[in-house]
Amino acid sequence: MSLIAGILLVVLGLSGSLLVWQAELDAALNPRWFQPLPACETAPAAPAASPAPVARVLEVLQQAAPGRRAAIVVAPHQAGAAYQVWERRDAQGLRREHFIDAACGRYLGNRERGAVRWDAAHLVPTVYELHRYFWSGEGGATLAGSAGLLLLGLGLSGLVLAWPRQAARWASWRRVLSVR
Repeated sequence: MSLIAGILLVVLGLSGSLLVWQAELDAALNPRWFQPLPACETAPAAPAASPAPVARVLEVLQQAAPGRRAAIVVAPHQAGAAYQVWERRDAQGLRREHFIDAACGRYLGNRERGAVRWDAAHLVPTVYELHRYFWSGEGGATLAGSAGLLLLGLGLSGLVLAWPRQAARWASWRRVLSVR
């Protein structure tokens, strides 16, 4: 049982450590989606004639992927980067994420969030799904939460066991905090 708990904690720790830099890793692996895009080959329409960016994004989505419905539209973090359009989760628990250049009206691609794939487009979402759901849906989320509670319990019990009996004395704390 301890070995299984240890493996769970290692997996959660490593995947969580990677996810600290989730946005940066995703931008490095997929620069065409998260970095500022090159200027349009053709001049865009005059600003007064062009629709609002979100309306333009939805228009491009309908042209490139007919029948797809946006649930969330996320503006880019950097000016000139692609907008993200998220659909609702489907029956298999997957959520398609589209990338659209609103300025030029270009559809840049999509990826399936929730799918376990090891290519550059899916690597960060795959690690997220491992960390959050253990690739097992809500049962995996319960397992991950339980492992987190187990880690909390281990930490608190270690703190109680290591607490010096004479907490007011510096020598007691030095003995507890030093490595022999």
